[in-house]
Amino acid sequence: MLIQRKPSRKILLKVGDAAPALQPLLDYYDELERSGLSFEMLSSQQIREYQLHALNVTLRHAWKHNDFYRHAFIQAGLSKPEIADLGEMTRIPFLSKDDIRGEKSKLLCCDRREVGQVHVNFGSTGGLIYTSFTLNDQYVYELLPKYAQLFPENEQDVVAVALPYEFALPGLGFQRLYQFAFGSMVLSLGKGSYMAPVDQSLELMKEFRASVMATTPSYAVMLAEEADKLGMDLRREIGLKRIILTGEGCSPTFRERLEHIWGCEVSFFYGSSECGVIGIECSEHSGYHVAQGHVIVEIVEPNTSRLLDDGEVGEIVVTTLLREGMPMIRYRSGEIGYLQQARCNWKSAGNHSFKRTSGEPDYTGS
Repeated sequence: MLIQRKPSRKILLKVGDAAPALQPLLDYYDELERSGLSFEMLSSQQIREYQLHALNVTLRHAWKHNDFYRHAFIQAGLSKPEIADLGEMTRIPFLSKDDIRGEKSKLLCCDRREVGQVHVNFGSTGGLIYTSFTLNDQYVYELLPKYAQLFPENEQDVVAVALPYEFALPGLGFQRLYQFAFGSMVLSLGKGSYMAPVDQSLELMKEFRASVMATTPSYAVMLAEEADKLGMDLRREIGLKRIILTGEGCSPTFRERLEHIWGCEVSFFYGSSECGVIGIECSEHSGYHVAQGHVIVEIVEPNTSRLLDDGEVGEIVVTTLLREGMPMIRYRSGEIGYLQQARCNWKSAGNHSFKRTSGEPDYTGS
């Protein structure tokens, strides 16, 4: 069977010649689209129902196709790859960084020949972490949920991706997002390597009138400093309307400085090479909105692993819901934060937001 998806306004993708592993989720989003709804319009109860459905699809897929996960589930007392309620997630064992450091295929849930790309996280505490993606992961599943209020960009936008394209996920991840989900033109700038000189990056942004830039806080400053040396007026000659920051820590004061320099809104994005998108800021900048179509986020007490309530600070645990090649199930990120009900005017009634109290708004992991 030839699977056809249309994740953007511009192209029709055809991926694979057999029914994909996560077919029930493709069916779910097809029905959502036929109903005239987008994910961000769902109620809290509808989101929980979707997440339970998606989690069980992921559990069944991992149980069937991966020995490590199946043995871990059985050892934890699960007799089948399914739970009846999200409150039962505590029955599912955690996945730690130590479980997967240096392991290229331990979590692989597909034939190696189906892997389309591998990203590598070098981290800071030793041992490489490999993340494998099928083409369906990259060009179909990842693009199913739409968060139009968090990403208001469209075909009229020109997006400068000034992030690394080597080894890790950020550059290509943002490029796929804007090209295939929103139909935007992308300028693949990279981040100042010898193949991507800073002055030429600025010139390209000027020539094509970039409206959005995804980059790190330090590189946003470096670009501005180079523009000053060249006598370039960033506001007049480029005129960005938004900068999305990821990859490094950034204080509110530093954010304000960047907004003054570039004359535009500056938003934070939180993700990891292992789990992809996790949280996105809305225009009110009061915390990350959890990307609940893509992930389930829990907060646990680091030492006892006890599940914590909203407002309690602990370790961020992430479960991916739209991964075929290498799903991450109850992955302990090692980062600290807390969950809270969204306290802004963003439309979704069911949206959770969270704040991080340590770590960086990164796309690299550690």
